[in-house]
Amino acid sequence: MKGILNAHKYLVITLAIVISLAFLSSAQALQVTLWDGTNAPLTVADGDLNDSNSATGYVTYIGNYGTFVMNVTTGSSKPGIGSANVPMMDINSFETSSSSGGTIQVSVSDNGFGPMNAGLSGFHIEYSGTTPGTVSGAVYWDDTDALYDPLTGAGTQHLISSLPAQTGSFGVEDNPAGIPANSPFSLTMIATITHTGAQFTSLDFSLVPTPEPGTILLVGLGLLGLGIIGRKKMEV
Repeated sequence: MKGILNAHKYLVITLAIVISLAFLSSAQALQVTLWDGTNAPLTVADGDLNDSNSATGYVTYIGNYGTFVMNVTTGSSKPGIGSANVPMMDINSFETSSSSGGTIQVSVSDNGFGPMNAGLSGFHIEYSGTTPGTVSGAVYWDDTDALYDPLTGAGTQHLISSLPAQTGSFGVEDNPAGIPANSPFSLTMIATITHTGAQFTSLDFSLVPTPEPGTILLVGLGLLGLGIIGRKKMEV
């Protein structure tokens, strides 16, 4: 009887651990979401059945959505790139549309960030690519730690940067100052692509933190000092 009770106790503990891990993975998970304003949003979370990338911190979707064929769409975040204290994110997308064209929103969202490391003062944001249509971008942080939901607007509490619509071959950068004061927080990057027919767009959209000017100066002086020391050693 005692053995049965012990076995039951271990089973309960095991189930509790499994449920806790499942809750954590669902509460904090990198995701890529596609939405065209007509069909139900398609969300692909890190490691789920629609994720073609087995590496943690990378979500890749290959397939159809609405009038678009997503040749390869990859969202990247921690631990693949960056960390909770040094947030980095990226969208890399290649897609074509049918003859009817249309608009598609491609987003990457992740949570569980913060607090950011000392010496970081803002973000460097860049998006580049080619399109016969138009591409625009936006970046948000949310101190409710909510992942992005296009139907409710969750995950878009604070706008970090809004990047204007581009066409042709483009490259746009922004360096917004300020970092989230509260943690944990989520980050969401959204690229909106519009085609007028059977067209192809390639896009890379990235976010990395930027150091404070004083930190850059110290690093520069350090490198300069190393150069001077190295030159003196060569002269000796």
